[in-house]
This record gives sequence, structure tokens and C-alpha cells, in this order.
Amino acid sequence: CLICGVGKYQHFQNCQLCSTGKYSFEVGVIACVDCPAGYVQEQVGDTSCDACAKGKYIGVRGGFSCKFCDKGKYTNMSKSISCSICPAGFVQPMTGLYYCEKCKLGQESNEEVHTCGDCIEGTYGNKEGLADCYICPEGWIQGDFGKTRCFECLKGKHANKDLKATTCLHCPSGWYNNETEQ
Repeated sequence: CLICGVGKYQHFQNCQLCSTGKYSFEVGVIACVDCPAGYVQEQVGDTSCDACAKGKYIGVRGGFSCKFCDKGKYTNMSKSISCSICPAGFVQPMTGLYYCEKCKLGQESNEEVHTCGDCIEGTYGNKEGLADCYICPEGWIQGDFGKTRCFECLKGKHANKDLKATTCLHCPSGWYNNETEQ
């Protein structure tokens, strides 16, 4: 009688090595076992499977190579079967990492390109991890990029009425403003 060792299986009257993505930890088997999802085996004739590291995953059984998480995704656990999308206000511009970076003050996340970008004119970001910068309130302006606050218009001036106020303008002839924040 033929008894095949570990890492092998019996195929007719021959012992064959378990192929990649499969393993056998017992003697005398007639078939090797697929590695479970989250685990891989890159070698032939092995007795166990290896867990995918943080930042990598494999979502199918019988895998022989872990895949890197795509840009904008992460997994902070080994043995992962999938990657998670970075939450709003966080980005991951690289592949295969196990964390997302929090956007800094004066920035917002851009999920399309997986980076943080400066708040544009007329907006501000006074917190870390913003998905979208805040629009300056009425009577307040911000004329620069990447800022953390807006400024009020002084007496005799008013904020431009565009969607995003960027400048304080003098009142037109015949008009006046004796209050701030207009």
C-alpha cells in the first residue's frame, strides 16, 4: 500500500505534491485542501497556508498570492478577504497599505484621486479629517487656499455675493454699511 507524506496526495499509484493554493498536513490523503480565503500558499507540497499581511487580501479559496489593497482602500488586519474604503476625510494615495491618512487642517479629501487637497478660496477647514471644506458664512471671506478660518468684512464694506466669498468690497456710491459681517 502506498501512503503519501504530508504536503502530498495520492494520485493513482503515485504521490503528487500539493499545488500552489493548496496544502495537506496529514499523511495518506487522496486530495489536498484549498487554502481558505484570507490565506495563500505560494509553494508546492506545503503543509499549511500563510495569512495575507495587513494591506493585502485574497477573497477566494485556493489562492496562491495575496493582492494589494487598491488606492483609497486599506485593511488593518491580516487574513483579510477584502479591503475597506477609507472613510470620508481620510485618504490612501498608495496601494498595499494598512491605514488611511487623515486630511490636515485647511484640507479636504478628494476620493477621486485619493489625496487631500487645500480648501479653495471662499472656504475653510478648521478641523482635521474633513470630507469637504466649509463655505465662509455670509459677510465673511477667505481669499486664499488651505486656510482654517474666514475673516469678517469691516464697516463700510461687504462680501462679494458669489457662491464662495473671497473679497470684501467697498459699498457702492450712495450705499453704506455701519455693521460688520455684511
